[in-house]
Amino acid sequence: MERAPSGPIDEATGREICQREALNAVILGSITKLGSRYVLTARAISPGGQNLASTEDVVGDAGELPASLDRISRYLRKALGESKRQIEESSVPVADVTTASLEAIRSFSAGKQKLYAGSLQDARADFEKALQLDPAFAMAHEYLGIAYLHQGNPVRAEEELKKTLPLIDHVTEQEKQKILGDYNFLRRDFDQAIFHYKRLKELRPRDTVPSLNLAQCFVGKQNFDSALAETKVAIEGVPAPGPENNLAEIYLLKGDVGSAFSTAEDIVKKDPSNVRGLENLGWAYVLKNQPAEARRIFEHMVELGSDAESRGRSALADMALASGRVGEAKRQLEVGMAVDRQLGNAFAARKKQILMATTALKAGGHIFLADRERDQVGNDPLLVFLAGLVYARANLPSELAKSYSRLDAAVKNNGVPTMQSFREMLGAKSALLNHDPDGAVQSAERAVAFEPSTLALEILAESYAAVRRPREAVDAYEKVLARSAERSQSYDAPAYHRVIEIHYLLGVLYDGIGETSAARSHLERFLSWRSHADGKSKIYSDAKARLRRLAAESKTGIPTPAMYIADSVTPSIPSSFSISESLNAMVQKGSK
Repeated sequence: MERAPSGPIDEATGREICQREALNAVILGSITKLGSRYVLTARAISPGGQNLASTEDVVGDAGELPASLDRISRYLRKALGESKRQIEESSVPVADVTTASLEAIRSFSAGKQKLYAGSLQDARADFEKALQLDPAFAMAHEYLGIAYLHQGNPVRAEEELKKTLPLIDHVTEQEKQKILGDYNFLRRDFDQAIFHYKRLKELRPRDTVPSLNLAQCFVGKQNFDSALAETKVAIEGVPAPGPENNLAEIYLLKGDVGSAFSTAEDIVKKDPSNVRGLENLGWAYVLKNQPAEARRIFEHMVELGSDAESRGRSALADMALASGRVGEAKRQLEVGMAVDRQLGNAFAARKKQILMATTALKAGGHIFLADRERDQVGNDPLLVFLAGLVYARANLPSELAKSYSRLDAAVKNNGVPTMQSFREMLGAKSALLNHDPDGAVQSAERAVAFEPSTLALEILAESYAAVRRPREAVDAYEKVLARSAERSQSYDAPAYHRVIEIHYLLGVLYDGIGETSAARSHLERFLSWRSHADGKSKIYSDAKARLRRLAAESKTGIPTPAMYIADSVTPSIPSSFSISESLNAMVQKGSK
């Protein structure tokens, strides 16, 4: 074979190489443009010239060529005797992205595959390697942001996505639509994100990614049926743990706990260390009212360390709060914050810190965020909103007003419904603190109109109770309980402890309007979770007293007066007492 090293390898040369090196086949291929279409052909021939396998594919856009090559490769490998498992384990799809570095493309493609497999930390490492090779690699920044988002770090996700915007004129139209869709999704501008994802779907009709993206937008709009439909389309195209976890999460939010459980269980059976699969399985156990099994799952997550430990400790803290074990909740949050800091996940640490702030410091009977902790909240709208809720529960109207002002400024830059709902919820809380229950109702109703989240409905129920409209308060709280899974995973997630406390609130309200059977049912559910509480809190003692009185009434048939304090924001709870327990003490109203 006296040929130049740089010479082309034609069929004859390829067959000769196979004969000399004892190889089984040579692959021949071509790409032909016919009008607006591209025809790809490939065939495998033996060293002796026999045809072993052949295939053809037709695509309507040049952007579909990498995916077509992947399909052709899989077909030929299967035809030549490779098993489906061998192909799946050794195949890394070629990414259709803009970069001058082939090695960067390889790292990016590997990261994308790991992302869909649920290996978030490994995916991040590959995307970061791709960016080291090409710092101007827009899609590597974009997918690194997605990995951060799946790890519960939207602040870092937005940082990475913002880096793609100056590069957007140097990428393909498909990449541009993907970047703009993801950026608007992160800003919770779901309608604009849907516009870009639909355009992407038109450009890449065989790609499953646009369906997954559309599904997440529908989740944000609480259209779970459409979200399920799009996710199932994606899974049919490319089954993978990542999309399957999306499916489990959507089932969970929709309230289909059985389907969520079976989907998550299948994922964990295949990969016992899949973090999202374990988390979904744990929450399914919680919602099936199987707390012991849920704790076992979350404790296993803690044993896995890293991001799994952070999520597991948050879940265990939430379950501890639900059962009144505030000391255990405090311990889990403290360790969880240390894990977050080690991982560099400042957002997760600050979110835990906001919850911890209810017991971090007391001054004059008030509980507040220290200056350092207030500064760490930064300008992230969600953290500002959650800090505002803490100030409301701590009865600090001036600090709450500052949070409201910061959100109001954020709305002017990004007036999407979610942001406006955040602002109105804090407005309702502020009105309650300023003894303006009518104003609270108006703000809470606007919050629900902007976005009918379970958290907005809960604040509306609280406002109705304050204005002495118990029937409407009952209806609003019942709507929240009907969406318990959503409430537990709302903006202040994990928040299953709030679901348990709503049972108490409903028990009080039903008692106040004379519906004793419903009152007893909700109080019993509340007390069933508080059977091993650290101490006898005020709401625990009140629930026990009410239940004893209701039981006595059922025996004697003689009703006794229900407690209902006229100036109380929460029925039967004095105005100096907040229903939201801190981690190790009640939030007390201090002197003014």
